Amino acid sequence: ANPVVPPLPRPSLDDVKATAPDDRMRLLVRWLPEATADEVAALAEAWFTTMADSGTTEWQALCARWVELEPAAARAFGKRYTERFLKLFGPGSEMDGSLTVPLHAVYLAWGRVDPEAALAALAQEDPKYRRQLMMILNAMVGEERARAWALAHPELPEFANWRMAKPAGPPDLSNPANAAADLAPEASRFHASAIANAWAKQDPDAALAWARGLTNPQQRTFALQAVLKVFLGTDPARARPLIDELPPGLARAQVEARYTAGLAENDPQAALRHAMQHLHGTARLEAIAGIAALQARLIHSVLYVCSRNTASAPWTAADSTGCMSMVRGAVAREAVAQTP
Repeated sequence: ANPVVPPLPRPSLDDVKATAPDDRMRLLVRWLPEATADEVAALAEAWFTTMADSGTTEWQALCARWVELEPAAARAFGKRYTERFLKLFGPGSEMDGSLTVPLHAVYLAWGRVDPEAALAALAQEDPKYRRQLMMILNAMVGEERARAWALAHPELPEFANWRMAKPAGPPDLSNPANAAADLAPEASRFHASAIANAWAKQDPDAALAWARGLTNPQQRTFALQAVLKVFLGTDPARARPLIDELPPGLARAQVEARYTAGLAENDPQAALRHAMQHLHGTARLEAIAGIAALQARLIHSVLYVCSRNTASAPWTAADSTGCMSMVRGAVAREAVAQTP
């Protein structure tokens, strides 16, 4: 018979606080299930006062326990931590919708534990965070509940699209020009992007003109992004000035990252310089990671980081998220170090 291995003792708070970053998760999983709200708060202050990586598995795990015990305290700390985090990326970084900030992890955990309480708190958040937080909660509460919440808050202009009812069926994309002509205003939120993408493959000038003519700013942004994705594959030089028409946010960050990574096909060093000079926040990291993936000299970084993370057990979705965050970070740091 296999010998019974006794469980390891629960480490103390001081032991966990003093753990080296590479060994934190090993102790955290033994300590966290019985942690009190005060202990979680103390560990958060010790670990996450100046830390730059908001996507760490440790922060996500801490949030999961904290919202079970004292969600208001987790939210308050997450907001303070987010403000410190954004200072690392400079003015305007809060407009980068692709940037994962610490408050996102709080709402992701809170939405799983008590989605209605998380929704109730959402209206009180800073407007620069609300749309991204609603996208996180939408996965937990569903589109109909999210729409009902948006309808109950007509004073919040950024949720105008969320208040629209979803149309019965998708448009016929075999003739995108006709689909655009027949598209009802209330259906633009759901179908403008798909129509623009399909149309740009057939008649890019007409698709671009239609996307520019949309009156709703959010729908125009999504349609322009869809057209730009086609241009990035067929005419990158034409895409560059059009990117500047997109407002700061997730759509622009995604297109910027794809454009910069595409430059690396011909000139990786020029692409790296472009990323460092023109991109910010997650858009910069994602672009640099994409560039680095094309350069064989950096592959060992990815393999090394992955091998270290996959050695932990049991392997969870949170571990996967943390691993990918670390891989992107390691590749980006090495790429930046080698940039002239």
